Amino acid sequence: MRKMGLVIAAILLVASASAHAAGQDKEYGQPFQFLKSLIDKITLIPGPPGPPGPAGPQGPEGPQGPAGPQGPAGPMGPQGPAGIADGIQKVVYGTVPANVTEFSGRGYTGYIDTSVPPSCAYGTEEPIPCTFYRITFNQPFDDTPVCTATLYGGASFAGQSVSIVITGTNANSLGVETGTINREGLSALSFSFICVQ
Repeated sequence: MRKMGLVIAAILLVASASAHAAGQDKEYGQPFQFLKSLIDKITLIPGPPGPPGPAGPQGPEGPQGPAGPQGPAGPMGPQGPAGIADGIQKVVYGTVPANVTEFSGRGYTGYIDTSVPPSCAYGTEEPIPCTFYRITFNQPFDDTPVCTATLYGGASFAGQSVSIVITGTNANSLGVETGTINREGLSALSFSFICVQ
């Protein structure tokens, strides 16, 4: 009964409000129009913004952009090591002084080999004084090199009968012999040599 009474009171209140509104404004002449208008105006008040939604899925990869402009040239690099002629793998050369028991140079060492007799044949004449030099390469060649030797200094222009001979060559060493006819006891002569592979 109590609930029924509350419902009837609400209906009467609405009817009374509608009748009162009808006297004030024709817009509210229809039943319940007043409440509808009131509800519409209430709903026009915006509420606070809701929390952001979750991130959407990543989109597809875009097309590749155009190539950028070419950058400036870099600085010049340092000069490389000196090259060698095509086919030449190794070179050893030097000048051997006269009357020096032991000597050395870039890539070689050497000595006067006193175990070899200090004389050598000279055509049909008597043997002449000679000196034998043994030159050893610090780093052996891979194979027998090609060598040449030449008298060094004024000995070859002194009007003397002087000679220089390569007596043997292998991957490890070079043998050179020098001699003269008119310089008794002075058969050691300066010379230059070069060996190439």
